[in-house]
Amino acid sequence: MRVAVTPDSLEAVANHPRVRPWLGGSNERVEAGETWAITKALEWDSQGGVVFMDEGGSVYSAHLVFARKTRGILDKCSQAVEWLFAHGGAAIVADIPKTHRHVRAVALALGMKERGGRWWLTAQEHKERAQ
Repeated sequence: MRVAVTPDSLEAVANHPRVRPWLGGSNERVEAGETWAITKALEWDSQGGVVFMDEGGSVYSAHLVFARKTRGILDKCSQAVEWLFAHGGAAIVADIPKTHRHVRAVALALGMKERGGRWWLTAQEHKERAQ
């Protein structure tokens, strides 16, 4: 795991033909563009990573971008959560479509809970869960 200093590697994974359809939207090329300035991202070589976008108030939306058949995604996501909370994050939020059961399973395993139509995990909840 390393901090992504550019979006290049993550964009390459996101735009792969077997990954892009899972990201939703218009199927146009994914580019971080100006949002990279409000992003904290972690990557694992060419396998992909986790992108956290600042929503304000130390709340970050989480976006998983992994190549298909990447092993250890739950462990990687757990490392990313630990890293974010150690680097100033107060809460993680995610919008996970009902059709993305595999992503919902990861969210549940990380301790996230669905509230108000979004999935949430606060640093405090994470700390309490770890005890």
